[in-house]
Amino acid sequence: MKYLFGIPFFLFIVFSIEPVYAQSPLDIKISEITCDDALRKCLATISDKSGVYFNYKNTLVDKAKFSINTRNTTLGQVLSMLRAQCEVDYSFVDSTTVNLFKVKGYYVYGTLLESGSGERIAEASILLNNKVVNAITDKNGLFRIYTTGSLLNILVYHPKYQLYSDELVVLENTHLVIHVKPIEHLPEVSVVKIDSEIALRGFDEVKPQETDLPTIVGEADALSRVKLLPGIQNVTFGEQGLVVRGGSPDQNFTLLDGIPVYNTFHMLGLFSIFNASTINSIKVHKDAFPSKYSSRLSSVIDVNLNNGNKQKTEFIADIGVLSSSLSINGPIIKNKLSYSVSARRTYADIFTQPLHRIIHNNPNKDDRTALWSYDLFAKIHYRINNAHQVSISAYNGGDQLNFITKSVFEDLDQTTEETKGSIGWRNVLAGIQWNYAMSSRLFLAVEASTSSYNLTFSDLYAVTKVNSFNSNKSSYKNGLQEQRVTADLDFVWNKQNILKAGIGLVNYVFNPFERQYVTENLVNKFDSLLVSRQLTSQEYYMYAENKSYFEGGNVEYGFKLSQFSTENKNYVRIQPKLLLMQNLSSKQQLRLSLSVANQFVHLVPNNNLGLPIDVWLPITSTLQPLNATQLSTKYIVKYKNWEVEAGMFSKFYRNILEHQNGAQLLTDDQWEANLSTGSGRAYGLELATKANYKKYNLYLSYTYSRSKRTVELINDAVEYYSKYDRPHSLSVLAQYRFTKQDKFLVSFNYASGNPITIPTGRYVTLVNGEEVVVDEFDKINNFRLPATHHLDISYLRERKHKRYISNLVVGVYNVYNQLNPFMVYLGLDDEANPTLKLRSYLPILPMLKYSIKI
Repeated sequence: MKYLFGIPFFLFIVFSIEPVYAQSPLDIKISEITCDDALRKCLATISDKSGVYFNYKNTLVDKAKFSINTRNTTLGQVLSMLRAQCEVDYSFVDSTTVNLFKVKGYYVYGTLLESGSGERIAEASILLNNKVVNAITDKNGLFRIYTTGSLLNILVYHPKYQLYSDELVVLENTHLVIHVKPIEHLPEVSVVKIDSEIALRGFDEVKPQETDLPTIVGEADALSRVKLLPGIQNVTFGEQGLVVRGGSPDQNFTLLDGIPVYNTFHMLGLFSIFNASTINSIKVHKDAFPSKYSSRLSSVIDVNLNNGNKQKTEFIADIGVLSSSLSINGPIIKNKLSYSVSARRTYADIFTQPLHRIIHNNPNKDDRTALWSYDLFAKIHYRINNAHQVSISAYNGGDQLNFITKSVFEDLDQTTEETKGSIGWRNVLAGIQWNYAMSSRLFLAVEASTSSYNLTFSDLYAVTKVNSFNSNKSSYKNGLQEQRVTADLDFVWNKQNILKAGIGLVNYVFNPFERQYVTENLVNKFDSLLVSRQLTSQEYYMYAENKSYFEGGNVEYGFKLSQFSTENKNYVRIQPKLLLMQNLSSKQQLRLSLSVANQFVHLVPNNNLGLPIDVWLPITSTLQPLNATQLSTKYIVKYKNWEVEAGMFSKFYRNILEHQNGAQLLTDDQWEANLSTGSGRAYGLELATKANYKKYNLYLSYTYSRSKRTVELINDAVEYYSKYDRPHSLSVLAQYRFTKQDKFLVSFNYASGNPITIPTGRYVTLVNGEEVVVDEFDKINNFRLPATHHLDISYLRERKHKRYISNLVVGVYNVYNQLNPFMVYLGLDDEANPTLKLRSYLPILPMLKYSIKI
């Protein structure tokens, strides 16, 4: 019994002690607390409400702010909010004293790959705990995320791949290799919901699902979307290159796996050298582009090849009216070493000649044009381990244009006029890259490459009469080669700052011209050969730029320091940049940029009758580097089913090159004396919109752009429109999807004609007793070519079979047979009198292409 008397006493002690153990400092109740101020003041408020005192270093709270407004809470919940907002952690010294210290953060970094093939995936967005973070995979599929949370939910979004979601426990710097599976079609609702959570992007940031849109010639052109972007135009119909914001084609830096490409288009600008089946990603920069590439004035187009499937061999074959191609890629060592090879050849030269004969059915006239092109791509990629990757890339391609025009006149002299010509372009390049992830915060890339470009031109003009014969034949060659070595570092300072820095060396070899003249008549024949001196130049550079993130936006600032050495002359230039991006809301964004760039190689424009011939030249001791200062602004609005972008730009040029007479190619070794430098300006307005509604998609872009130049020794020092002035440009692309695998495309393109220089008169004089025809010129760029426009339609069908996938493209190019001119020349009319003639190519053409992928 005596033990029974002890039980109540024991229970009393137990229930008396229990509340003491349950009353942790974290459970201290706070009835109401409100503070939206500096962290130091808010901590004082928390102390007053809870009776707990805080110890901390001044540096921890000096710049921090805290916001809280809640009722019926606990100290533990308040401290959790403090940790989330200010990344401040805590520990209790005793029940009334708390030490505060910085939360320890970790980096989650790694690579995003396609499941099965092992191909890297660029431009994918990463969300942590359903929040957008500053993480987008780069061109190598790499990403870096800073986090202070130990339990993370990671979501990876890319419009061409299935969503990836996973939970991670992060207690240290963590490396990930994420594999995602491709999908045919992501449900539309999911796309809209997820895409609305991703940071706003401009139209010039080509989305991954847009790089493989077929062009109206049946080719899956990777640059088809780039040509539709606001501010970007063709030089003119039938010329190769892009005009970006009034700049010349040489002011665009096009890269293939980091290797410069000097001629990026085939078929006189009809489609690019980049077949979509060989391309992994494309990035376009127009506003304050990366400091590494500030040796160009207008844009950077960064194109990257596929690495090749690391699991199985794939065959892709295309057969079309204009071209055929074959691509093979696959593993050499599974999951480690892969290859990719592709070849393409057009045969428009075979099919257009019969059409020319039908359209120009005249026994007294013969007008034939033959144009063809080819591409050869090759790449080997070796993923040594998660830290080291090595790749080797190569390309060989070009175009050849041959034309002949013959006219027989029914006059007393039985005059026959004949014109023959040919133009050839060639690109050859190769390079090697090594990428090394040195740690979770430091990445190294080393590259070495070589690239060459050559142009050849020949022309024959002959007039035969009963008692006379006169002919003039000329040939022309121009080219350059470059070799470059670069090393680049990416360093993550902290969660708000990423530093990019690097150095580089470029060696140039220029062959300005080699020209031959042959003049012949019934009595004499004159032959002369002119060869310019070869020039070598070196460029050394270093750069650094930082990207700082803040609430609702980011700012990029940096510089590039370059030294260009040529002919015992050294030029040193510094090129700063500033790019500010601010989200005005979740649906609106404003961008502002200011940049200065210098360029050490020139593409001297040829205004001579619009012939598509341009000459590459280096900076010399007498020719200063090109310089451009650009100001631009952009406003972006994005809603559920449509987006709008509006922007303005203004560029100011110095040391622009022109031929003094505006009409002659280089003709002697003292070619600098025939060139003059001047200033220029370009300005304009860019508008673009796209809308999606059920099965309909519409994209529209409009550009108003002016490009002017002032050169002291040209046009009496009066400002004139440059060759690249095309005031109005309109592009429309409409799509209707019948089913998930069938769609119909309509494309319309319009652009103002560009100015060229034509003779204002022609007279005959005697030279050494021989009649010589002399052209007389008045002003530069005194004639504007007619506007170019064409409408194209196409139907695309995709089918999945048991062992392969097939794609069919059927359509019509240039539906209403608009004969757009690409050159102008002086000839004879039906009465054998001098007249101005236009030459055009590519009339209405059928489009048919069938491809299979095994």
